[in-house]
Amino acid sequence: MRLRRPFSPAYTTSREAIAYLASVCDGAVKRDGRGFAREHVRLGHQLAQRRRWARRHRRKARGLIRFYRRQLERAGFDIHACLRSG
Repeated sequence: MRLRRPFSPAYTTSREAIAYLASVCDGAVKRDGRGFAREHVRLGHQLAQRRRWARRHRRKARGLIRFYRRQLERAGFDIHACLRSG
């Protein structure tokens, strides 16, 4: 998966945030502060690969975005825009 940063924080979506986390994730092999933690690797990658998200998927994605808020902010994502997008 190719890393794509948003052009403007106002247009970031929760799907882009999850895709970004999956693109920098190494499966929790190294403790480098990038990607998903061990307990979220499977869920995060499943969400990143899905074309459509049901309501439960959007809820889980919002939970992950809140959990990885600092990591996403360092990458230039606007967390509030991500959470508003679904």
